[in-house]
Amino acid sequence: MKRLFRRFRRYGFVGYFVLLLILLIVGLLLRRSFFAEYSTVVPASGGTLTDVSLGTIENLSPLNDTPTAAELDIFALTQATLLEYNPLTGETESGLADYALSADGRTYTLTIKPTARFSDGVPVHADDVVFTLSEVLQNPQMESHFYAQRLQYTAIESVDFQTVTIMLPEPNALFIRQLSIPVLPKKSYAGALIQEITDPDYPAHRKPLATGAYKVERLTRDDTGVKAFLSANEHYYKGSPLIENVVVQAYFSPEIMIDSTPWAGIFSRLQNGAAEKIEQKTTELYNKTAYLLPRWTGVFYNLDRPITALPQVREALEQSLDIQTLLPESWSTVASPFFFEGVNHALTSNKESARKAFDTTGMYYDPMKKVRTRDGAQVELKLITTAEPKVYAEVAQKIRRTWEQELNIAIDLRVLSQQEFLTALESRDYDAALYGQSFGLNRDMLSPWHSSQSGGLNLSNLTNEDVDQILYTLQLTGSQKDLTDLSEKLVKLRPATVLGSPMFSMFISNELKGVESFGKMRQHADRFFTVHNWHYSEVKQWNKKDQTEETWAQIFWGWLF
Repeated sequence: MKRLFRRFRRYGFVGYFVLLLILLIVGLLLRRSFFAEYSTVVPASGGTLTDVSLGTIENLSPLNDTPTAAELDIFALTQATLLEYNPLTGETESGLADYALSADGRTYTLTIKPTARFSDGVPVHADDVVFTLSEVLQNPQMESHFYAQRLQYTAIESVDFQTVTIMLPEPNALFIRQLSIPVLPKKSYAGALIQEITDPDYPAHRKPLATGAYKVERLTRDDTGVKAFLSANEHYYKGSPLIENVVVQAYFSPEIMIDSTPWAGIFSRLQNGAAEKIEQKTTELYNKTAYLLPRWTGVFYNLDRPITALPQVREALEQSLDIQTLLPESWSTVASPFFFEGVNHALTSNKESARKAFDTTGMYYDPMKKVRTRDGAQVELKLITTAEPKVYAEVAQKIRRTWEQELNIAIDLRVLSQQEFLTALESRDYDAALYGQSFGLNRDMLSPWHSSQSGGLNLSNLTNEDVDQILYTLQLTGSQKDLTDLSEKLVKLRPATVLGSPMFSMFISNELKGVESFGKMRQHADRFFTVHNWHYSEVKQWNKKDQTEETWAQIFWGWLF
């Protein structure tokens, strides 16, 4: 009997152990199955994003008036704005502040969000906003500043610690677009002169307090380019970013970038040969995105010069051009300056019609001189462009050949340095100018056509009452119909011939997750609009789904049986 008891104790213990082991395995399997059904995949924090592009980084001031493309990237990553352009919707929306417009369309009320903070954790205050907009940007010494021009003739007041009003002299439906302005922390500039506030070397600009998703830690430079090292801003008003660190690598040239670039999260702002070579190196590791920006290149006709003032001449010059053959393959042809806003027109070449239009001007072809003459004198047009980017000189050469061969007019083509070109523009020393317009950072696409800007932004010196009236109406309504009316009016007047817009490429690593459609980017830096949601890794976490009112025990019991 004792012997039997001893055996039971020995083998019974083993049996209990085996039973417990079986129960443990079953429990783990049940937990695994239950977790698989009641869990969801969520982004995990961590990692470093490397963004590779071209350019340099010198000035980190939030009020940098002439930023390089790489500096705009830093700005987009580190500085949120009062209102912000959302490329996913194509609309201007609330940023650091919500906004409301008065019934008469003249007063914008900005209410700073409770979550709006600088990277040191201090809340953004109405005093910071008034300091930035009124004391700095409306300072008489800032008249020429890009942001200051947006706030001309406005009255800015602080209502309370969280509210600011901006009063306009008259209703302006498009003014909302001008409020993508960063906020300076007033305490960082206590006692500073306006010259110091705009100085890139001012101490507060070495590591500016951030309101964006990231903050600057340091810059390094070598023979290949400049690196900016950024870290996550835990006080970002949209929530702390998932990727902990960002490195912005700006190479000095495409050749250096292609030869020395390491693995990166994004290659951006690439054109032509550089895009093709990067694509060859990253075929299976990256997804390519091609995109246009609201910028275009065209020929502006000086309406104050005797020849280009004639409508028939402008008609002939435009109709003689076969735009498809003028532009590089990587460019997209556009016919309206407002193509990015959904307005476009068909522009066809008709060389026979162009020659007939020129004949009606009294400038006839002289077979002896083999050029057109007017009152016995040779007809000559002065066409200018800038040496950079190089594609301008190439296109200008094709335009010169076309006009000389098809219209028999002499063309004095001048390819000028940047400073010489700007001087010629200012003095209006040209009959036609090949130049580009960009409305990414500056969204004022209307001023270049207004009579008040003749001699300024209006490179054609167009003065037309009908155009001015449409512009005024468009300012009040902001309607698509008025914009279409304006475009059609410009097509008839031909103050300029819009040629095309460059196509850019971007390569995004397959390992980078959370990258939404980039939408209608107005500038390259808009690719960072959702950067706080980007991530490299993911984890599973418990999720009650639609059973939020039940306990986990109730959910498990119902699942099990």
